[in-house]
Amino acid sequence: MKIFLLSYPRSGNSWIRYFVEFISERPTLGCSSNPDDVPLCTNSLEDNPLLNVDLTAEPVLFKSHGEGLESPAQNKLLFITRSPAIVIKRNCGYFSRKGIYDYYKLLSVFDRWEGQKLYIKYEELMLSPKENLQKICTFLDAKQELMDSFLANYENHKKISIRLYSDVKSGIPPKGKSKTKGKITNPPKTSAFIFKLVLLLFGKYYYKEYYYE
Repeated sequence: MKIFLLSYPRSGNSWIRYFVEFISERPTLGCSSNPDDVPLCTNSLEDNPLLNVDLTAEPVLFKSHGEGLESPAQNKLLFITRSPAIVIKRNCGYFSRKGIYDYYKLLSVFDRWEGQKLYIKYEELMLSPKENLQKICTFLDAKQELMDSFLANYENHKKISIRLYSDVKSGIPPKGKSKTKGKITNPPKTSAFIFKLVLLLFGKYYYKEYYYE
């Protein structure tokens, strides 16, 4: 059985992978299409809490942006979303038609998944980390004592994970910038209104089910 981590880019999947590697002591694999998307535990950062991860063990989680998913009835799916008004613009540099299509395609994948699945909202994960991380821990059948240890040093883990993300993802520009469209700022009210209208018109069901202010 495999467990897949499904997400749109910039939705918090690296934070999830860091947490999962810590509580499972097993590596996670990045997207198969990106050879640089390696397990976070391979970073040689001196105070990396993931250095105890057993790299010879079977990967515990396989990251996907929609590609490479196998046998929905036999495998598990962990799905994390973040407000499309944020991630589509951050990933594409603007509100692109393709970005909207790709985002809703992932929602459709989750809806149709026949095996066990868990849905996590990034915003709720940040607001209520203990509750949502516990859901993931239970879903993975991970060790509760490692989960408790993680929560006891939660803020420190957040800081370290950002450093690991910056090192491992060396090709990704700093937060707030895009590789394709230069600087990214918060969307102006008019753009946010238009984008929300698009969501309402073309994703009424998904809007109610997945997206909120």
